Amino acid sequence: MGKILIVGCGELGSRFLQAAFALTEVSVIDIVEPMDMARTVATNRMQEVKRDIATVKVNWFGEFSPELTSGNLAIIATQADTRLSVFEKILSLGYRNFLIEKIVVQSNPDYLRMLELADQYNAKVWVNCKTRTYPIWKYIKSKIDSAEKLTYHSIGGNHGICTNGLHIIDLFVYLTGGLELSIINKQFDDSLHLTKRKKYDVSGQLQLENKHNTSELLLDYDKGHGQMPLEILFTDKYRWVVDNATQQAF
Repeated sequence: MGKILIVGCGELGSRFLQAAFALTEVSVIDIVEPMDMARTVATNRMQEVKRDIATVKVNWFGEFSPELTSGNLAIIATQADTRLSVFEKILSLGYRNFLIEKIVVQSNPDYLRMLELADQYNAKVWVNCKTRTYPIWKYIKSKIDSAEKLTYHSIGGNHGICTNGLHIIDLFVYLTGGLELSIINKQFDDSLHLTKRKKYDVSGQLQLENKHNTSELLLDYDKGHGQMPLEILFTDKYRWVVDNATQQAF
């Protein structure tokens, strides 16, 4: 993998830095991060990894610099409202492989423009909806016929319909194989909840249908407690329970 670029090294970016630092295949890490506090936290987290610092070169930049050159993988972990402009700048450096944090951007025009640029530069972009890569979900998908109806309930505490709930919606699309979703019902709680990243989220219920095969998803996140979600899925042939709290599946 050689050389990695990380743009935005705050809470999420610092975790990407930890992971990159742990990979012996990575020999150079360029980081664009203007905030001193974020740099301090990221440096401390990097040093938690048991690796000889002499085996990797880490370069810090406060902004995009002429000293930045192309590499193998670019990670964009900035705020969503700046990601399109950051994507354009990194493309101009010569990067063609990207990992981008969700939500990708904050408008449909920006999203379509990013797709257009990716096609134009023949770039490969992975949005960090990582849950679908877990072995348990790959196993469950292998047992589902794409034509059959799946019923999926995700039930838990206040884990955010707009943050963690997005991973479940992505799983639902992954498992059912269709992209056209419609809202059947929604009952959100009256109050907003502040996340650890100082953003707002909602609790309550959201029910979706995938028009591809009438599969249904119910997100039910209760504001009154923090219990990890329990995933319950069934088709005509199978039933699964995935318990995130105990990390067991049945």
